[in-house]
Formats: sequence, structure tokens, C-alpha cells
Amino acid sequence: MFNVDGSWQGASSEVADRATTLKELGNDLFKAGSNKEAIKAYTDGLKECSSTSEMAATLHKNIAACHLKLVRGESVSHLTNLTSLTIPLLCLIVGKLQSCH
Repeated sequence: MFNVDGSWQGASSEVADRATTLKELGNDLFKAGSNKEAIKAYTDGLKECSSTSEMAATLHKNIAACHLKLVRGESVSHLTNLTSLTIPLLCLIVGKLQSCH
């Protein structure tokens, strides 16, 4: 699994490689305008990493960008600059949700 800092913790980096590969596939699909397929790739990538990792935060951000583009039909490339803000916020939200269960 990925740690909160994005580093890999586990016996093999194979899972980390799969998450990265799926993220890159999603990025390519997003750039090509295939937003629904990109969402699927990013969602599959989420299954490969810890919910509190930097990778998970990035994948959630990318999924949100796809949904915005589907709804608005416009460029949301400016959202990629928000990673430094979304990661701490997502970790805070995930931490609060986990403490509720």
C-alpha cells in the first residue's frame, strides 16, 4: 500500500506500479476527451492504493476533473494546479470519515 506521503509500503511494488499505470492511462484518456473511460481507469487505480495516500488524492482529483468536464464540457486543466491544496483537505476528510465508523 501507499503511505500518506506517497511512498510504497509492502512486499512488492507491483501494486504501486499498477496504480501508476492506471493513473497514466486515465491521463491519456482524459487528454483524448474520453472522460468516462478515464474515470474508470482512475477508479480502478483507487482499488490499488491506500485511501489516505497521495496517489488516492490525485486519483480523486482527476475523477472530479473528469466529472466537471462531462458536466460543463469545458477545459478544467487549471484544476491540476490544486493538488497541493486538495491532498491535505482530502486526508482531513478521510480521517474524519474513518473516525465516524
